[in-house]
Amino acid sequence: MTLRRSLLVLLLCMLASPVWASIRNFPTNISQQGPWFILVQDQWINGCQGSFEIEVTASTIDIHAVPFAGAPGDFCAAVIVPFQYWVNPRDSAGADFQFDSSVTVNFHFDGELRSTEQVVFNELGNTPTRVQTGSWVTSLQNHGLFIDRQGDVMTMALFDYDGNGDATWSYGVGTIDGNVLSAELYSYGEIVCVTEPCDRTAPIRRGQVTMLVFENQLLATYVDALPSPSVVFTTMVYDRLDFQRPPELNIPNRQPLPDLVGDWIGGMTGDAVRPDDLRAVSISFGGGTGIGTINEWVFDVSTTASGEYLYSIFCTDIDQSRAPRCRVVGYFFGDYSCATDFAYRSVGVDRLQSAAACAGPEGSTESTFHLYRADD
Repeated sequence: MTLRRSLLVLLLCMLASPVWASIRNFPTNISQQGPWFILVQDQWINGCQGSFEIEVTASTIDIHAVPFAGAPGDFCAAVIVPFQYWVNPRDSAGADFQFDSSVTVNFHFDGELRSTEQVVFNELGNTPTRVQTGSWVTSLQNHGLFIDRQGDVMTMALFDYDGNGDATWSYGVGTIDGNVLSAELYSYGEIVCVTEPCDRTAPIRRGQVTMLVFENQLLATYVDALPSPSVVFTTMVYDRLDFQRPPELNIPNRQPLPDLVGDWIGGMTGDAVRPDDLRAVSISFGGGTGIGTINEWVFDVSTTASGEYLYSIFCTDIDQSRAPRCRVVGYFFGDYSCATDFAYRSVGVDRLQSAAACAGPEGSTESTFHLYRADD
């Protein structure tokens, strides 16, 4: 346990560094004509937040975040506000616009270049992300999604309210390309049949939804699809609705912890030098600790057969508005030590898969950390 706590202190020192702006392009492999979305993450310098401007050419996309200074007499709370903003560059450029074979994506904050990414188009294709069938909820009260996925096709039913306070629902279907999905949303109303025979219902297009799909989280942007005037934002984060979640994982006033408690088959995959290290393990919740403003919670991993302690998973909360990020600490297999980290949204109901790295006598090798739930 002393080693584990020492590693925790080292981990905290690493995570205490500033969180820099980032650009992420989805899906992993982007084709010349396929879906393409850019997710920008940063934080506003105060509570007045800001706006975004986009400039698109064949070879360059510039995304500008412009903080609001506030009008004279306005009060901007001195609080840092994280944001996630995403862009569909094909919508910004126009349907017939042709990009070069590679495009530079730049993110600027208040005139300062914060991050740059290079996108090279290819035709490699993407494996559709697994997502759990069921109910998904967000921070908007009495609003939710019910989704179903079969292969690379996902359907969704959106439940909401209109400006008159009446309940509404919309239906959509789309194909998942990697972890990106776009779908038209339609509602249906019963029609009065004047001349027999006739259809019972007629569809009405409500709008469009675009999603980033993760194992444990959906990031959805709507266009003309949310009828209530009280909904002032169009991008929302959805989490799975958990009915049997351990109560100790619900931390007051915090984003949720991943549900890792239980029995799993887990470990690191091998390569030409070392074999797979997959075994039956039991994961228990060890509670929380903290240094300064950083909070973290620990899960202890032990062998199911003997109860021998193997390693720990620390979930650290740097930004209270986002779910904690977790990493494996103290994982040893023979002469090798392995490490990985993963986001809350990567943990599915029955599995986790995360890229990992192992270091040993033969040098560093790439690996994958797996957890497959073994209990009901």
